[in-house]
Amino acid sequence: MILPDENTGLKSALFFKLISTTLTYHSLYVNSYSLMVSNLLFYPSLYFQNLFITNSETLGMILII
Repeated sequence: MILPDENTGLKSALFFKLISTTLTYHSLYVNSYSLMVSNLLFYPSLYFQNLFITNSETLGMILII
C-alpha cells in the first residue's frame, strides 16, 4: 500500500489548475482567432462592395456625361 505524502493533493490541485487555465486561455485564443478570421473575411467583402458601388457610380457618371 502506497501512502500519499502531503504534497500529493497540492500537486494534483496545481495540475488541475494548470489544465483549466490552459484550456481557458486556449478557448480565448481560439475565439479571438476565429473573430480575427471572420473579420478578415467580412471586412474585405464590405470594402470590395463599397469599391464596386463607387466604381459603378463613377461609371454611371461617365456614361451620363
